[in-house]
Amino acid sequence: MDKLGYGHRIKMVGYRSDVMTILSILDMVVATSIKEGTPPRILLEAMAASKPIVSTDVIGAKAIIKHSQHGLLVPHGDVEGLVSAMNKMIDKKKKSPKVWLTKRESISKH
Repeated sequence: MDKLGYGHRIKMVGYRSDVMTILSILDMVVATSIKEGTPPRILLEAMAASKPIVSTDVIGAKAIIKHSQHGLLVPHGDVEGLVSAMNKMIDKKKKSPKVWLTKRESISKH
């Protein structure tokens, strides 16, 4: 992330037991998993917190994230696509702060 100019904005924090507290201060959730369980817990937590989501299109993520509706999906390994999706999310949030609010009904399905 440093090479792409995001090092001052992105923190890799590892395992946390206070996820909802952390989510409350985030601008978006970016999940770059190679493979993920179904359903991916962090994505459900991000949806519950109404956070914009950018995720790799692994099976677990594709099961709950509808591209451009609940978040943005990018192919695993596509670093430029990931950065582009993050920039799109930032631009959308600037234009309309509520554009990515996720309905809790979507979460209850999973």
